[in-house]
Amino acid sequence: MSQPVQGRCLCGACTFSVTLRDENVDACHCGQCRTWAAGPFMDVMALSAPVFDDQDAVGVYRSSEWGERLFCKTCGSALAWRFADDHDKIAISAFAVPLSDAATFRSEVFIYAKPRFYDFAQDTKKMTGEELMAAMAPQGNA
Repeated sequence: MSQPVQGRCLCGACTFSVTLRDENVDACHCGQCRTWAAGPFMDVMALSAPVFDDQDAVGVYRSSEWGERLFCKTCGSALAWRFADDHDKIAISAFAVPLSDAATFRSEVFIYAKPRFYDFAQDTKKMTGEELMAAMAPQGNA
């Protein structure tokens, strides 16, 4: 996917353009995401930060030392999660952008935090929070 797609929140106050890495959907089961999104946060990775038509309509909540959550100030829609120190590393809400029928459900992270009362039917790669952090860590010259 090298062409930008147009995204939006529920009410349309937050509209944006973003280029997605691909149409692989990931789900995060951490407690923060489940509270924020009323269930697992399902996302697609962007190649760089989205360009919002009205930046003032976008709220930013610093939810941890290293992460920020973007949302619509009007309707509250969850729009994206990004690294606090690198805004180009961003996961866009999978339901805020159009995805084709070729989209796939790739992985679930913070799998140990997933409540027992739900499961996805698809077979996905499953990672703990520690495995995710290790995979995202910069690779040094050891």
